[in-house]
Amino acid sequence: MSLKDGLKEVMADLDGAQGIALVGLDGIVVEEENADSRLDLQGLGAEWGGILRQVDKAFSSMNLGDSGEISALTADRVVVTRKIKDEYFLLLVMKKDGNFGKGRYLLRRAEIKLEGEL
Repeated sequence: MSLKDGLKEVMADLDGAQGIALVGLDGIVVEEENADSRLDLQGLGAEWGGILRQVDKAFSSMNLGDSGEISALTADRVVVTRKIKDEYFLLLVMKKDGNFGKGRYLLRRAEIKLEGEL
């Protein structure tokens, strides 16, 4: 399965999905699938890359280990990130009324499928 196909699969299987990207921890988007032209996955990926590095630094200093998944809820959207290996993460943006649990499940499934492609 190609990276693009893996991202398209998540978008197709999740009602309310607005965008998904595979991002390096440096914040550079490797591949993306975007259903909302107003959504800047490049900028969001860059910001989340910095956030994940800071969270991991804080967790490490408290002997909690690295983060695996982080979610944020805004006024009208949900953002879910899930790490793949130590160098990448999946970034999913969905409508606030979307199925959060299914989104998390699909990211976990995509992680397993895409690990071999990286």
